[in-house]
Amino acid sequence: MFFLAIEILVVLFFIFFLIIFKEREKRRLLFYSVVFAFLFELFGVVFGGYIYNSNFLFSILKVPLFIALSWGLIITSSYFLIKKITSDSLAIAILTSIYVLSLDLFFEMVSVYFNFWNWGFVTNINYLNIDPSNFIGWILVTFCFVYFYERKQNWSVPLGFISYLAIGYVLKLISDFFKLSLINIYLPVIIIFIFFVVLGIVLYRKNVTKVKRNLSKENKDLKLNSNLNLKQKYEKYFLYLFRLPYILVGVFGFYIYKLYNYNLAIILLSLAIVIEIIFYFLLKKR
Repeated sequence: MFFLAIEILVVLFFIFFLIIFKEREKRRLLFYSVVFAFLFELFGVVFGGYIYNSNFLFSILKVPLFIALSWGLIITSSYFLIKKITSDSLAIAILTSIYVLSLDLFFEMVSVYFNFWNWGFVTNINYLNIDPSNFIGWILVTFCFVYFYERKQNWSVPLGFISYLAIGYVLKLISDFFKLSLINIYLPVIIIFIFFVVLGIVLYRKNVTKVKRNLSKENKDLKLNSNLNLKQKYEKYFLYLFRLPYILVGVFGFYIYKLYNYNLAIILLSLAIVIEIIFYFLLKKR
């Protein structure tokens, strides 16, 4: 019943998104991101990266529907929230990938404890049931998809997927060459994350003047248009609504499974909270 309830809730959430947001652009990105997430997850299943629980009722090729729908909602809501603070394509791709990673940090730790899936291989780096390469994966997979969506919308799924596979293959060669151990396996994760954060900050600050100018014009339009509905006025809050359940599930699982007894779990949760707070205040100004 637990798995069925989760699946039904996510499907209802997905339908709720379609009811609230009737704009073609949002629905198109949601569809593309669901397809892209499904391909990414299918790749992991086929090559033994992880195994999903067979108790999920709705699955396609052993990939639970709730997973693809969830990542579609997370990517889409993150993307349109980020677009409110920058208009630069590269900055959008980088900041969206960091924003998506924030939810993965919340959700990843507790998913195995909820028995949603298990990693298909066990190594000495699967500390807290987490393979650190997963974090690199979600930064890169989101970046590749969003970057090509910004550039070539209709080709974002194949181009994003192919580019991710190419980057992933190069990183695997580097990892195999240096024979990364438990101690230094987190080094590339930290380096890539810091690189994305620094580049995102630089691009954001470079673009901030242009965004303020656009926002000033939008605020004037809001004052002139007295018939503007609530959804348009508070769109960012509706978008944030689709992130909130995954944050709550992560915090809930963190508590009930006593992950606060592990230093790494505390670090990951703290990082996720810091990212959420930073973006919250950036969006609050908009």
